Amino acid sequence: MSETPKASLPKRMLLIAAQGILTIFPLVVTIYLVYWFVTSVEGGVRSLLEFINPDVKYFYGLGIIVGIGVLLGVGWLVQAYFVRKLIKLGDAILERIPVIKTIYVGLRDFVGFMSMTKKQTEGSAVLVTIGDKRFIGFITDHNAGKTLNTGEADLVGVYLPLGYMIGGYVVYVDRNSLTRLTIGSEDAMRIALTGGMTSEKSKE
Repeated sequence: MSETPKASLPKRMLLIAAQGILTIFPLVVTIYLVYWFVTSVEGGVRSLLEFINPDVKYFYGLGIIVGIGVLLGVGWLVQAYFVRKLIKLGDAILERIPVIKTIYVGLRDFVGFMSMTKKQTEGSAVLVTIGDKRFIGFITDHNAGKTLNTGEADLVGVYLPLGYMIGGYVVYVDRNSLTRLTIGSEDAMRIALTGGMTSEKSKE
């Protein structure tokens, strides 16, 4: 039996380099995104503070501190009854403006869905059977028949995320075509977004 010819030295070096790139790529991208976020917040807050008070003694990190303080303050304010009323009033106004309505409502609903997914318990993620294929999905409307005024008591709205991008489809299917998953919604979303290519370590 003849031996498999060994790859040439340049080819082996290329393969080793490619393996190194693939190994560090997720880490480098993550570090870059964190760096971009921090520098963006720092730059924005610094410009704002210097506009309000040109004599402010700014130091690196103050932007993050102020940003966290603002988020905590906003989070505290939205708990107040009158602030919630103002937010609802703002929603009602924006929902009546063409174009802005489409953008604002879409972003608001998407953020709401992601928050809902974080809070959902096991069983909220499902497999949707369409023909001879199955898709990972998340129930967004348990009473879609009532929502759409179709009169179908078993019609359910399910969001099907697309891999490696922010997007997806909403399908309306019969409740009997759903199979409840025992994994958490966050794990199911990760599997869907990565095309099923999750590491064994992340499944533990």
